[in-house]
Amino acid sequence: PASITSAASATFTTGTNGSFQLAASGFPTSFTFTNTGAGLPGGVTLSAGGLLSGTPNAGTGGTYNLTFQVSNGVAPAGTQSFTLTVNQPAAITSGNNTTFTVGTAGSFTVTRTGFPAPTLSVTGSLPSGVTFTPATGVLAGTPAANTGGTYPTTFTASIGVGSNAGPNFLLTVN
Repeated sequence: PASITSAASATFTTGTNGSFQLAASGFPTSFTFTNTGAGLPGGVTLSAGGLLSGTPNAGTGGTYNLTFQVSNGVAPAGTQSFTLTVNQPAAITSGNNTTFTVGTAGSFTVTRTGFPAPTLSVTGSLPSGVTFTPATGVLAGTPAANTGGTYPTTFTASIGVGSNAGPNFLLTVN
């Protein structure tokens, strides 16, 4: 009978063409591969010859637990649990400005997308009394007296895949 001999995982990235060739052993050697488990991400297919390939669609980042089967006409068919990880480059989806007022508590949440979950950082100066918490993406605090003005900063989201997302951001303190 046929059995799958290739690795049990692969990693693709949204928007980038990827491929992974499944391998099998057994006799006869005319193998047919199928996916009998969960669906593949949009843009990715599995050929009967065992080529997992395609460009994962935007928004399909995540982990896909699949079950591949190979047959060669001799029972039983071989199966393999397979994990396809689809990385999705980081993007910041919140607005690029907010306004706080001296002496009044303010808050703004920097939202981001990507897989795995992006880490956040900020460059640039913030007024006294206002801090940024990277783990939550929250810019918050009460601007101290005499801190009125504009504070250009850059928030950066990163997952180590593709380009970092980092639009310019403007905090205005009235």
